[in-house]
Amino acid sequence: MAGRRYDNALFATLTALRDRLVPERPVEWDDRLDGRTALVTGANRGLGRAIAVELAQRGARVLLACRGDARDALEKVGARGEVVHVDLADLRSVDRLAAELAHRDVRLNVLVLNAGVVPNRARKTAQGLEVQLGVNYLANVRLIDGLVSRDLLARGDRLPRIVAVSSESHRSPRAFEVARLGSYEDYGVGGVMRRYGESKLALTAWAQELARRLEGRAAVHTICPGPVATGIAQEAPRWSRPLLDPVIRTFFAAPANAARPVSYLAGASALDGKTGLYFHRWREKAPSELALDRAFASALWDESARVLERTAPHD
Repeated sequence: MAGRRYDNALFATLTALRDRLVPERPVEWDDRLDGRTALVTGANRGLGRAIAVELAQRGARVLLACRGDARDALEKVGARGEVVHVDLADLRSVDRLAAELAHRDVRLNVLVLNAGVVPNRARKTAQGLEVQLGVNYLANVRLIDGLVSRDLLARGDRLPRIVAVSSESHRSPRAFEVARLGSYEDYGVGGVMRRYGESKLALTAWAQELARRLEGRAAVHTICPGPVATGIAQEAPRWSRPLLDPVIRTFFAAPANAARPVSYLAGASALDGKTGLYFHRWREKAPSELALDRAFASALWDESARVLERTAPHD
């Protein structure tokens, strides 16, 4: 029954509100990130912008990777920020970002995979993939593949950190047929949360496998930041806005607060030597059984590679 709390918008919202009522004590940490370079996807607004601000305040140079207008975000991040363009709904754009970073000889100490979408109905990416699996999952796989193959993860006294922003909704799928990963199926508003949960399950399971495959080269963690007052629900049906908007404004966490546990995973020295952690807000916990299933994660990894090889453009 636990998974069903996330498989439609109403139950997911009510579950998020319940989770917000569970008190948690933030972890105090004072690590500086001077001399380190971070990249945050979806950094032009909402949670991504708040994460970028937090990392910059700790001294990191922050690359704000986004497709939209980032002038306001850049102003808030300040002199330590720089905008780089990427559209995660187009794998060609993802490839260009990795190539640009390689051309500039950038080495990343921190990578926060934050960007995500929740559409109001099925859409296709530029390569014909279902948009939630395409943006929330496969674009991240393509980006990491591009960075690792070009040796763009920093080397030094501390391992680089990769943090994937997932969701507790990854617990909703009872199963996931990896063979249909690259297929496109139409759905309406009623299927949005089911597909969102599948995209976050894929991201969470892949992050566990990535942690194993990059052991000794990078630390990989995953986090659900809890309900956050961002624009991710901007495509919710018009009829739901009079109820949804005040609930989000009143009860969901401000992005600045939700960014703190994400930045903790990204930079705290207390986590040196650890990898494969899953956090729900400030609490470390186990992800779903399916996300921890090594056979599933390995099959997902292999099928993701096949889908990307078949669909991704090659210049």
